[in-house]
Amino acid sequence: KYIPSSIEYVIKGMAEGQARDKLVQLVTVSEIELCKQLCSMLDAFLPLTISRHLKCSDMEAIFLYCVIWSVGAHLDQLSRTKFDTFIRALYQGPIPENNIMYSLYYDIEACKWKSWDARVQPFEEPRPYRFYKVTVQTKA
Repeated sequence: KYIPSSIEYVIKGMAEGQARDKLVQLVTVSEIELCKQLCSMLDAFLPLTISRHLKCSDMEAIFLYCVIWSVGAHLDQLSRTKFDTFIRALYQGPIPENNIMYSLYYDIEACKWKSWDARVQPFEEPRPYRFYKVTVQTKA
């Protein structure tokens, strides 16, 4: 449902057998590399789901999150908006309408999509700015 059509849209600009605007890749990535990245993401997320009794809809949401950040990760901002629209047309589950899917993550504990803004604190530039002293938090 997701993989062949998503890869075809990203690589060839084809959706549902019709030519669409070609998406802009910031870095050219082959089809096999997109699949490899998807498998790596699934490999990271699936162990987190083993001890939980998740519904199929939750597993699909986790899979979709991995599709977005593997197949669609290397797209420019305008292309991400187009890919977001494309993915939303395929997905039947609830997604917050006010955010692009790239600004969301699927919370396995709450079993729902949430905004990254709720999880990651805004970065405040230190004053005076000394690049060598900047530490960016990567884990909440």
